[in-house]
This record gives sequence, C-alpha cells and structure tokens, in this order.
Amino acid sequence: ADGRIEDSGPLTRKRMETVDEEFLAAATDFIGRSTRQEKPFFVWFNTTRMHFYTHITDAERGLSGQGFYNDAMVAHDALIGRLLDQLDELGVSDDTIVVYSTDNGPHYNTWPDGAITPFRGEKNTNWEGGYRVPAMVRWPGRIPSGKVSNEIMSHMDWLPTLA
Repeated sequence: ADGRIEDSGPLTRKRMETVDEEFLAAATDFIGRSTRQEKPFFVWFNTTRMHFYTHITDAERGLSGQGFYNDAMVAHDALIGRLLDQLDELGVSDDTIVVYSTDNGPHYNTWPDGAITPFRGEKNTNWEGGYRVPAMVRWPGRIPSGKVSNEIMSHMDWLPTLA
C-alpha cells in the first residue's frame, strides 16, 4: 500500500497454498486504514485460485466433498466473503462498488468442453470462448440485488464507466 514492490521469493507450490491469505491480509489492512482515514480506496484483489494450477492447504482438502478443484473454489469463496464482510463491518458497503470477474475464458481440459459452450475457442485464443467471462457487480442502493444483464461488455469498460 506504500507503493513499494518487494521480491518476496518464488511462488512455489507450497507458497501457493497460502499466498492468497497474504494478499487478503494486505487488502484488508489497506481497506481498514483507508476507511479509518476517511479516504476513498481502490483494491484490485487477484488470487492464485482458480487458475489451472491451484494449490490448497491440507485443512482445505475435503471442504466441498466434491474433489480438489471444488475444495479450492470453496476456499476462494471464503476469501471473497471475508472481504465483503469487512466492508459490512466497516459500514462502507453502500459506498463501495465491488466487481468480481475473471481474466480469461476456460481451458478445454475439463469435460466436456471446459464450459466454453456455445462459443468457439478457449484461453489463449482470440476466439470468443477465450475471453467471454462472467462478471458480477455489487453496489447496494444503486444496482438491485439479483439483477441480471446479458449485455456484452469488456473489462476495458470499467475505467471509463466508474471514473
């Protein structure tokens, strides 16, 4: 949060088990400090989950009862929940726009088609299946809960829309 970038070593398989917790700690610390100082904040919270190579702790194994990847998704969901809970606890939820999305479409490596249907292509392609992704936005009082939009948008739309 002070603008410095530090080399904290390689992102090994073992470190990937807990690095998302490090990211969460930094994000929640920054949100807390900004809120106490009554400053607006922007947090871009990127995790290693749910990438193709996802690593979880032994304590997270079995969380879903449906296999390793689903266990990782449950753990990821809990991290996002902790961020949202903090916004509620600090009383800033109504003044905070939360955007949740992903950076690319899926790989074909899961049956039957990696969830790209009905689109052509996958991650690392220029076809629609490679970049068509879901996005969820929470802004209490401005966007009704449960509202669904099937409009096409691009991540490039976020800055001009929200600035």
